[in-house]
Amino acid sequence: MTGAWLLRQRLGSRIALSVDGGASGADRLLSHGEHIAFGSRLLQAYCAASAADPASSGVYLDTTNPANLPFYQHHGFALTAERALGAATVWCLFHRHNR
Repeated sequence: MTGAWLLRQRLGSRIALSVDGGASGADRLLSHGEHIAFGSRLLQAYCAASAADPASSGVYLDTTNPANLPFYQHHGFALTAERALGAATVWCLFHRHNR
């Protein structure tokens, strides 16, 4: 039993799977090209939880994958720094809470 089924069993979470995967027991089967936006939903929930803390002024994150930058910027993160770390480049981003 995978984590998704355990969460469903314990918390009532819904499960979405690819039609092509052939698994059964999913609440929703996804067709080719269909997505649920897990990353966006998780990032929005994290930012909301941070904004609920009066001591927090925003959310900081960093990435070493330049392909992630448009995703974070789409969600309101501003690039604050770009630094070399050994052979890698690290991009630092910040999302200030709107209060």
